[in-house]
Amino acid sequence: MNRFLAALLAFALLPTTSFAWNATGHSVVALLAYRELSAADQKKVQAMLKGHPHYDEYLAKDVPAKANRDEWIVMQAAVWPDWVKGGSRDVKAKYNRSDWHYVNLPVRMLDGARAREKTIIEKNIADTNKNRGHILTALPNAMAGMKDPKSTAAERAVHLCWLLHLAGDLHQPLHAAACFNRDSLDGDLGGNLFFVSKNSQPNRLHALWDDALGEFRNFPALDELARIVAKNHSISAKERAVKDPKAWAEESHKLAESVGYRFDGVPLKGEMVKDFQAKPSATPPALPGGYEAKMKDVARSRAALAGTRLAEAIKANLP
Repeated sequence: MNRFLAALLAFALLPTTSFAWNATGHSVVALLAYRELSAADQKKVQAMLKGHPHYDEYLAKDVPAKANRDEWIVMQAAVWPDWVKGGSRDVKAKYNRSDWHYVNLPVRMLDGARAREKTIIEKNIADTNKNRGHILTALPNAMAGMKDPKSTAAERAVHLCWLLHLAGDLHQPLHAAACFNRDSLDGDLGGNLFFVSKNSQPNRLHALWDDALGEFRNFPALDELARIVAKNHSISAKERAVKDPKAWAEESHKLAESVGYRFDGVPLKGEMVKDFQAKPSATPPALPGGYEAKMKDVARSRAALAGTRLAEAIKANLP
C-alpha cells in the first residue's frame, strides 16, 4: 500500500472523522461477501448481473483502471438501489423504492413524557397504517425472486441488487429503529429528525451513522478498507448462522437503543424537528466525547457481519 493510501485510510479510521456509509459502506459489504463466494458462485453472480437493465449504463460503466472488474461490478450493483433515486422519472417510477431501505422498530425514550404523551406514542407505534418501512418484506422477496424460475433475467439481476443493498442497510442500526419521545410523538424516522452538533454544525443522527465507514469511491481505498474490516472483526459460526432478516433487524434495533440513542447508558441529547423540511437551531446539543469512536467501531463490526451473512444469502438463493 502506498504512503498516500495508507495516510488516507488512517485518517478515515480516526474516531474524530466521519464519512459516508452510503456508496462506500454498501461497496465494502458487497466486496466482503463476494470474496467469500466460490469461483463457481462468483461466475453465477456475474452471469446474473449481465441481465440487469442498467448493466452497461451503470454497473459495468467506467470501471477504474486499478479495479478488479468483476468486484467493481458487484460493488456498483450494491449501490444501484440508491443510484436510481437520482434517475429519470421513468427510472424512479419503475425501480426506486424509498420505503424498502428500513424498518422503524420503536425505541421508547419516555423520560419526562406526560401520561397523555405516552398514550399518543403507544397509539402511534401500534398504528399499522403509518409508514414504518418495508425492508423485512423487500429483503426476503429479493431472495425469493433470485431463484424463482418465473423471474426473467432482468428481474433476477434487479433482485440480486436489492439483496446486495438491503443486507447492508439492515445491519446499520438506524435503519432498524426510530426514537419516540416527548418531542417526537410519531418517531424520528430512524434519526432523520434528530439533530446533534458535530464540529459546531447541525447533523442528522441518521446521517452520522450512514457516514461512519468512509467516503471512498476509488477501488484501492475500498479494497484496503474491506481488508481492514475483515481482519479486525472476525465472525463466529454462531453469528454466521443467523439467516433470518428479522433477527438482523432486532440486533440493529438493540444497538440503536443502546449505542445510537444513548452513550454510556445516558440518553443522547439532541434537537427534534417536525419533518424533513424543518431546520434545527444553529447549535443543537453537541455529541459527547467518545460517541463517534464507538459509532465507528459498531459500524465496522456490523459491516463485517453483513458481508458474511450476505455471502450466505447469495449462495442460498442462486438458481
